[in-house]
Amino acid sequence: MKSDVDANKAPGASMYASAEKIYPREMKGRWDSLSKLATITLLGLFYVVPWLTWDDRQAVLFDLPARKFYLVGLTLWPQDFPYLAMLLIIAALSLFFFTALLGRVGPRRSSGWSSGRRERVRSG
Repeated sequence: MKSDVDANKAPGASMYASAEKIYPREMKGRWDSLSKLATITLLGLFYVVPWLTWDDRQAVLFDLPARKFYLVGLTLWPQDFPYLAMLLIIAALSLFFFTALLGRVGPRRSSGWSSGRRERVRSG
């Protein structure tokens, strides 16, 4: 006698059901265009800045044997790095603070994703 599972199974059918495939959707709009523009601009700067000159040297030059760092017209010595580190920490904390504060301001637009609020499921 066969079991119920075997009786309902078509001959040659597998017990494995593959998951439905998920395909990404192409996005178009203002933010997508802005993202592409920012990517192209930043990569362009990354590749072009080493060839810029300033006062007969590279605009951005890290001279490790001489322990000098030239950033456009500014020369940084090793003793300047605590100030630079403090400036970068303040910039990072400011970015975090203003993003947390101002990220909640402005119009709420639905992008198809959940807004973070739980929706109540009505039982029939």
